Amino acid sequence: MQKSKIYSNAISILFLTPLRAIVILIAPVLPFLLKKYFHCKANQKIRILYFVIIVSSLIGLLRGYVDFANVILYLWICFPIIFLLFGDVRENVSSVVSWDALFRSLRWWLIIIDVCGFICRFIIFRTVDDFGYAYGAHFKGVSGLSVVNAFMVLYYLSHLLKGEMSKRIINNFLFFFCSFIFCFSGLTTVTFFVTIILYFALNIKPKNLVKTAVLLLLGLFVLIYSAKDVLYYNIRNVELFLSSEDSQDNARKRVMYSNFFNLMASDLSVASVGVGPGGYNSRTCFLLNDDSNNIFTTVLGHHMPVYHKNDIFPLWNKAVVSFESFTDGARNKPFSSIVAFGAEVGLVFLFMFSFYWLKNINKFRKRSNADSDYLYLYLLNVFMFLLLLTEYWFESSEFVLFLIIQNTLLASKKSHKLQIVKS
Repeated sequence: MQKSKIYSNAISILFLTPLRAIVILIAPVLPFLLKKYFHCKANQKIRILYFVIIVSSLIGLLRGYVDFANVILYLWICFPIIFLLFGDVRENVSSVVSWDALFRSLRWWLIIIDVCGFICRFIIFRTVDDFGYAYGAHFKGVSGLSVVNAFMVLYYLSHLLKGEMSKRIINNFLFFFCSFIFCFSGLTTVTFFVTIILYFALNIKPKNLVKTAVLLLLGLFVLIYSAKDVLYYNIRNVELFLSSEDSQDNARKRVMYSNFFNLMASDLSVASVGVGPGGYNSRTCFLLNDDSNNIFTTVLGHHMPVYHKNDIFPLWNKAVVSFESFTDGARNKPFSSIVAFGAEVGLVFLFMFSFYWLKNINKFRKRSNADSDYLYLYLLNVFMFLLLLTEYWFESSEFVLFLIIQNTLLASKKSHKLQIVKS
């Protein structure tokens, strides 16, 4: 038990503080840690996805669409994450890290981070982005904190949906919900509510409609009461994104989607196997392009794959981001993990990746009727799947934390089930 608490606190500190900047650097170590502490193993799905990526790598290298450095860094970051997402949790061993210990640790550390956020937001700095001051500005910054808070909100919401209305559950739900809203991440907030709406749409009952309305009104009330300007700002973002006339300099994400669809339509071979890992708009591209200076460029050098240089770099580079009006809002950030998969590794990979993941989501959905933990995993996976459509969360510490939460919970449930069978 003591060992479980130590590991749980270490994980919480790593993923909820600025230390999370090293997660991608140490990515290849994570599956081994998972295998040792959470007992995960490889399967045919992983081997098939790895094979498709390697084929795409070889073709991309032969065509000159990507450099060897891009491929190496992509494999370094993405292979471990694919392992964590699709690996099987063993049923015949107990986990060193228990779900209860990990969840308690994550909750208390996140409470500390959020309390610091409220203090910075309303007392010290009084600016929106400083809600994530204690979380750190690395990568997604306060938007990443909104995602982690959503993990907690969905956990307590799953219990509320199952009729568990204890004071502790309600208070925790309200605290993390307010923390989530005060991160003011427009895309994350929209994705969260779309997740809830999808859930209730698939479970159409009068009481579910009431619950949906209450949750939507609660979020709207918090926004209007605390930051009406932020609400209207995000509404304006949506309007700019939908406007074809304003999109070029005010909604670069829309231009990114347009470039992606044009690429897929213009070259069948590229549509099938992609331009090669790290060759379009994944995080790998931005870690190695001419604007970056980090440990990876020190070792591997600067690289500008042809499709990244032509389609994506003009939308997001130092010249562009030096003008605040060109970078304001998520609508201007040309990032999406789903687009990166399709453009870099091909639609074949994207289809299989989505099929395997949606199959897992459906498995959680079927089990969610009688179990709040599986309802939580169901909502959590839908939320993360939708997030990948709009940003490149796949190569982030927040996505890895989601996988650790999922695998720890599954390992604990299987261990508990095994103990019942043995008794």
